[in-house]
Amino acid sequence: MSAVQAAGTSAMRFVPDRWRASSLRLVPTPGRRAPRAAFVSVVMALLAGGLIGLLLLTTGMQQSAFALFDAETEVAGLRQERQTLAAELAAREAPAALASAAALTGMVPNNSPAFLDLDAGTIRGELLPAEAPPGGRR
Repeated sequence: MSAVQAAGTSAMRFVPDRWRASSLRLVPTPGRRAPRAAFVSVVMALLAGGLIGLLLLTTGMQQSAFALFDAETEVAGLRQERQTLAAELAAREAPAALASAAALTGMVPNNSPAFLDLDAGTIRGELLPAEAPPGGRR
């Protein structure tokens, strides 16, 4: 007999019978576990809800970005229109343009202007009617 076999058999002889019998007993069946399908379905529902929420959030942000782009384009167009109108107004307010528009309506330049002095309540200068140039229409 070898040393390992001798040690194994001798170890078995020294174990009391009460311990040997108590080590062999029935294990109670575990309690009913919760079904995995319910847990998996809850996790899947949470994931699906999160993905749908993320999709809605990004879609809303995209729509806002398009609206912002449209508003910025409109603002740029309005600025351009304002600049064009300001340039047109400046051209119409020029002295040469005013003289030309006045001549078209039949106005003539006055060579002897008179001024009102509001503080003193007097008129400076001589009040004379303007003379139409020869060949001018009236």
